[in-house]
Amino acid sequence: MVMSMNVDLVGRSISFGAPSTQWWTQLASAIVGGLSFATLLTLALTPCLLVLGDNLSNGLQRLRQGSSPSRPQLDSGNRFQHSLGRA
Repeated sequence: MVMSMNVDLVGRSISFGAPSTQWWTQLASAIVGGLSFATLLTLALTPCLLVLGDNLSNGLQRLRQGSSPSRPQLDSGNRFQHSLGRA
């Protein structure tokens, strides 16, 4: 649809740039753009913002406690212990 291709199943013909494809091309472009944007948000931006929020909350917690700004060492290789408050 994005390529302006019209497939006529009854007449068994394929045409490019037909008048009926002009509306479908705009709709298909909007759908493809929306899916691309949603994929980018889901796979890239959301995890980055989650890590950023965790780092900021850990930094603020360390500032309130008066400890050094170095990263804490996690116990027994479990990387979720610090974010759950058990470090």
